[in-house]
Amino acid sequence: MFILFAIAIVVNLTKTNFVKLKKFHGTEFFFKSIDSTQKFARELIKENLDEYFEDNKFITVRATKQEVGVGQYERVWNSPEGNLYLTSIIPVPNDKEAQDLINLSQMISLLIHQILKDYRIDTEIKWINDVMYCGKKISGNLSELYDYNGSNSGKISKVAIIGIGLNINLSPLGRSTCMKEAFMLNNFINNNGMVSLNCVQNISVEDFSDHIACRLGKFFRDFLQTGIKPHLDYINSNLAYAGQNVILNSREETFKGALKGINDNGMAVLTIDEKEKEFSSGSMFLDLNDTDH
Repeated sequence: MFILFAIAIVVNLTKTNFVKLKKFHGTEFFFKSIDSTQKFARELIKENLDEYFEDNKFITVRATKQEVGVGQYERVWNSPEGNLYLTSIIPVPNDKEAQDLINLSQMISLLIHQILKDYRIDTEIKWINDVMYCGKKISGNLSELYDYNGSNSGKISKVAIIGIGLNINLSPLGRSTCMKEAFMLNNFINNNGMVSLNCVQNISVEDFSDHIACRLGKFFRDFLQTGIKPHLDYINSNLAYAGQNVILNSREETFKGALKGINDNGMAVLTIDEKEKEFSSGSMFLDLNDTDH
């Protein structure tokens, strides 16, 4: 999902408890606890942030835990300590419009899928903004485009705010899983066929956050140049529920059909009563009442 906003909120940085860290990608605002990294980022962009955006740098906001994490459709994201809660603020070139970033959330899911693959965790991309492991959610993201009026130079008029939540050490909900569980189940097996004790140790959230941030800047710039089309084969090859019957809730309507795949515009294509129907937004679930699968 991609959302365009224009806002008029100002954050008082002198009254906010954070540590500013210099990172390879730019500057990170780190909180021990916060209501929401996404909400803080939405407020922060009313400040003059030009100095943070020089030389392709960008801002990240990270928290050990969130009190009121924000997910799709402003749903609360359960955010206990031990997982990743990261929001990035990246400048958008003035020649790009909202339509150019319409598939950003799907591309962020692709990035997370690729990074988890680096850790030998094979996942699936769930349209429109989730990543699944063994049928359970391991990551979600929320991408938004905002007008940026804090610039003195006028070189930047919009910013993308990209929120990423990833379960690293904990599975806060029954229908979710985490990297730690994935390691224990499938990946790090010793020569005797037993699970290595190393796999049950906590994974460094900061290290994983830095891994994402180091790749995100170039990934974002490349996406602005190419769009989603060059990546469709990869997405469809790793698409959750492909060929299965699903339920899709879109614009207060419910549809049931077989998921054919994602088309050139990033839309989900369902076969319903032998006809194809395209969807640009919505929430998709596996049809558990389907007796054919």
